Amino acid sequence: MIINPGYRISCVKDSEIDEAAAKYGFKNIFIGYDTTAKKNKGINNYNELMETYLAFRNGNDWRVRYKKEVDSLYKLAFLQDSSKLNPAK
Repeated sequence: MIINPGYRISCVKDSEIDEAAAKYGFKNIFIGYDTTAKKNKGINNYNELMETYLAFRNGNDWRVRYKKEVDSLYKLAFLQDSSKLNPAK
């Protein structure tokens, strides 16, 4: 689990994004923005520990590979939404 402040950006590819995270051994949790400095410190400490484990599990460049997969999914979602707005004639 990786804890993210803020809210998830909803996307038609959410399930595939969750699958990509699972492939690397974690789940994204979004907690909103209402956190205290003490909570933020705990979240950062926890996430650092998880990052260390995930680097051990997946290799040091795991985050780059994961981000590339997620970015591709967001791009596909954007293209799908765009094609709905401007269907081919």
